[in-house]
Amino acid sequence: MLEQILFGDTCTTPRTVVSIQSVSLGGLTAKYLRGLNYFEERNAYFVELLRNENCTCIVVLSDDVDRAFLHHTVNEGAKACNLSVGDLARRWKTVFVPTDGRSSLSELLLGNRSALDSLRELVSSCENPILDFWTVTERELELAEALGLPHLGLRRELLAVDSKSNSRAIFESLNIPHPLGYQNICSVDDARSALADLSARSPARSFLIKLNCEEAGNGIARIQRSMIGKPLADFVASLEVSKAIPVDVFVSEIAKQGAVVEEYIEAPHTAFPSVKMNILPDGRVANLATHDQVLVGMAYAGSWFPADEAYRSDLMALGHEIATSLAAKGVRGIVSTDFIATRDAPTEPWSLWGLEVNARKGATTHPYFWSRLLTGATYDLATGRLVSTTGHITYQSSEYVQADGLKTVSPGELLKAMSDAGLAFDHKTHQGALVHMATSMRQFSKFGVTIVGHSRQEITELQKRIVQWARQLTNPAKSGSTGGPAARHME
Repeated sequence: MLEQILFGDTCTTPRTVVSIQSVSLGGLTAKYLRGLNYFEERNAYFVELLRNENCTCIVVLSDDVDRAFLHHTVNEGAKACNLSVGDLARRWKTVFVPTDGRSSLSELLLGNRSALDSLRELVSSCENPILDFWTVTERELELAEALGLPHLGLRRELLAVDSKSNSRAIFESLNIPHPLGYQNICSVDDARSALADLSARSPARSFLIKLNCEEAGNGIARIQRSMIGKPLADFVASLEVSKAIPVDVFVSEIAKQGAVVEEYIEAPHTAFPSVKMNILPDGRVANLATHDQVLVGMAYAGSWFPADEAYRSDLMALGHEIATSLAAKGVRGIVSTDFIATRDAPTEPWSLWGLEVNARKGATTHPYFWSRLLTGATYDLATGRLVSTTGHITYQSSEYVQADGLKTVSPGELLKAMSDAGLAFDHKTHQGALVHMATSMRQFSKFGVTIVGHSRQEITELQKRIVQWARQLTNPAKSGSTGGPAARHME
């Protein structure tokens, strides 16, 4: 299935996919999103490619990934694919690159001649190798050129597609409703001028300045209507910047990467759905999934699949229209579009407003592919549901479950304890939790998780059990009381 999603075909001749899940995001995201360098651990679902005996995988990872956790994750995928140990050993290769804990995989490889030469030598003996990145930036293109390999995804002249300004331009060209605002803002003075004009057009109580190339809720500042006409120093001081980023740092980035200004849409009832499409190498567009994103403030914290049925079909139609437009321009690979859904009363229909287009795999990609792989489900295009032998599949992904004391728990201990508690994914019932980013526990006392089941109620109950279990794991002496370390499940 994954092979057809990526390439649009079933390979009948040898093919090698070199997976470099390099999380190359904006400078502020890289600096202020804690544990970003561990996100690459989430994507071992590429093992599904080995269902086809003609496929081989080379997966590049930072060398601090916990080996026991990686072994467990890969073997969970192999178990779902009915792959033998021999098949896995012969056609799945992992390459580890020395890491500094800050740089993306692409930067690490480009800065380490020995590691780059070793990877180049390994790839040279493979048949029909092709690179697959988590996102494509200038650094990934440099790496592809250094390795002399083709890659899936954006070409150099299309890199600007993955920006906030371009998102607004796409919505405008397709007449898709989106917040009032302006793109291509180049300075704080531009932002002040644009906001003065915008506040005259919009009744919104507050407005946003969004940097072009930041993600996951980073690089966004909110400003109240009353402060827009204030002197520059007061204007800047009143910016409410997300993720504790210093205001002066945020302002300096406006000139470096550009920005958009928008009205902040508020309504009695809101939701934040997204739709995921894939543009195949031949330009065809395929619908992959819809999600309801869970935000803490303006920061992404997780998602539910599928998106609410009330707006799911509209979401898929809009996503297809956007992806078709981008495909005509030469864009390839996974493209996700985020929306805000609003309504004034529960009995009213929802309205969808486009927020941004993301030409990369994004945070809703790994839970989708993992859930699909582990359950053997197929995607029903008519309903936007995953259907397995046990029924409709629903899942909830969380960027992190956090509990004080997890730094003292090894990934191996975590996985065994989860299995002993009956919380781990069950391949027979298609229910349970799959852990992501377990290596991040030793630094941040947190791990990511995708909880798979058949209904939101079932998954919500599993969530509660996992939170309680994490509390027990880190402080068993107090597990029966309301005291002790707090376990927090950020949904």
